[in-house]
Amino acid sequence: MRYQLLIILSIIVLFSCSVDDLPGCEGSGSTGEICKEYQYVNGDYNGLNNYFYDETGSVLISKVTVSSSGKKEGSVFYSYNSISKLSGSEYLSTSGDVVKALTYKYNSDGVLIEEQNSVDFDQIKNYNYVNGILETVSYSESGILTAKDSLEYFTGTSDLYRTIKYIGGNISSVVYNEWFGSDVLKESTFDAVGTKVGSFVSRYNGDGVLVEKIEYTAGNNVKIKEVYSYSGNLLIEIVKKDGQGNEFEKLVYQRF
Repeated sequence: MRYQLLIILSIIVLFSCSVDDLPGCEGSGSTGEICKEYQYVNGDYNGLNNYFYDETGSVLISKVTVSSSGKKEGSVFYSYNSISKLSGSEYLSTSGDVVKALTYKYNSDGVLIEEQNSVDFDQIKNYNYVNGILETVSYSESGILTAKDSLEYFTGTSDLYRTIKYIGGNISSVVYNEWFGSDVLKESTFDAVGTKVGSFVSRYNGDGVLVEKIEYTAGNNVKIKEVYSYSGNLLIEIVKKDGQGNEFEKLVYQRF
């Protein structure tokens, strides 16, 4: 009974407090590193992710998901190579079974060239560069090519113009990038026959930090709006609203 009361009191605290008043961070971390990510769905507390770091306090080694009732729901463990690049991430279920395992490979310049998922299928994503610029991303499963993204850039720049996705050798979709000034990016997606299927508009502040992202339907109606709030340049909150302006999810970040 006492344990149940403590859970109830903890949930009340989560509902009523600002991020500065939330329960303290677990473990240790460098100042500014995320220690907890709280999720609220339709206004109700839905659980959190706990972030854990190595002895330096700045290298993320695991993330543990906890339900609103305090039950552990899963975890992710991260490993790194000799040059401190992420080399693997292992996803575990509530019972501790591995449900996904990703490995990452880099070239001699430390640039990502391959991502492999070896649990459900032998899925591999290869990143191919020309003169340091990403040109194609190839997707294969059990050694068979399933799709490819071809990236094209504005002439003489490294600014992405469009991404063409091929499946079975045929165009499946095309995403066009369009910048309005230096702070608004519009990404419009069209299907194989040129029909618009939707778009995203991302807005950035003067420091190039994302502050808003809006997903639009093919008819240019708002589908989802995400608003990012910061303290300095440190993310503290993400609020997601539907097309009618109703908040359906909120993520609140607590830092060391």
